[in-house]
Amino acid sequence: DSLTFAVAKPISAKSTSGAVLNIEEDGSVLTTGKVADKDKYTLVFEMPASGLSGIKLEALPHETLPSKGPGRPPNGNFVLSELRAYAGKDAGFKTDYEPIKFSNAEADFSQNNFPPVGALEASPKSGWAISPKMGKPHEWLCLAEPVPAAENRQFLQTVLDQQYGGKHLIGHFRISTISGDTTLRRLPQ
Repeated sequence: DSLTFAVAKPISAKSTSGAVLNIEEDGSVLTTGKVADKDKYTLVFEMPASGLSGIKLEALPHETLPSKGPGRPPNGNFVLSELRAYAGKDAGFKTDYEPIKFSNAEADFSQNNFPPVGALEASPKSGWAISPKMGKPHEWLCLAEPVPAAENRQFLQTVLDQQYGGKHLIGHFRISTISGDTTLRRLPQ
């Protein structure tokens, strides 16, 4: 398997609700403050020099979260309704940016009716979730048509859209970039 994974420490991380996204030493992000009904987290990273062929999201438990998380509602679950990503030449993404197209997704575990690929669909009622296995770490990843690094693609913006409602928000997570050749990788359906 020629894919390489690298933890991506955010340059910036913000939420639309006003919740605070704290960037930790290990590159993870711990959410504190306001728990909104729905939220959207926007993170900016450097584009890997070897280009991007996917994104891995780790949902991580934490002592400060209800039921140890990884989500923010009382039961610790979350619903990632959609993950989107964009490439651009400026960390503020005020200039041109291009959407990155993702093909398939997989996860180590997913809740019935909330499969990994649900997080690539735009519907607010689809998404990836992890009940009943809260309080444990989980991994989700998606592969892209490889995006080579270039002058106009120095930064990667990743949006974690959480529109399901009921405060089903991710509380502690970490993003890794995936680089390398994805042609040999066949994801299970």
